[in-house]
Amino acid sequence: MRKVDILGYLFSIAFGFLFFSIGLSRWKDRLSCKDKINATFIKISSDHSFGTTKIWAEFEYRYNGKNYTGHTLDNLSRRELKKFVSGKTYPIYINPNSPKNCRCTKRTLVLEDLILVIFGGFMFFGIIFLFLSNLFSYFS
Repeated sequence: MRKVDILGYLFSIAFGFLFFSIGLSRWKDRLSCKDKINATFIKISSDHSFGTTKIWAEFEYRYNGKNYTGHTLDNLSRRELKKFVSGKTYPIYINPNSPKNCRCTKRTLVLEDLILVIFGGFMFFGIIFLFLSNLFSYFS
């Protein structure tokens, strides 16, 4: 097996693992937001980077005697954001271990996270399988 092949395998395995881990981490963050509380909608915030715009809602709420201002983990569509009125109360789901993390929809699995997990998993585990099969065929 050539040195270039090994570097290619290692590079692919590293990026596959990175994508897989990011997708699982984001999914875990959404799943841990399970305590339903009422929160006051403040405003819509956005961030434009890498050619995409992420839009989320910011809320104020009180949990276990402390006041929090947090934004949702959900990347919301403009249509979803139209339903929010500043100063009005809405149900949200927060993470009891990290109350600053919240989501305003019941969905816990988002397409972009699913794509990261599937793509990263195929890349990571598939490349490991190819690497091992090539390694064994090299020695046989």
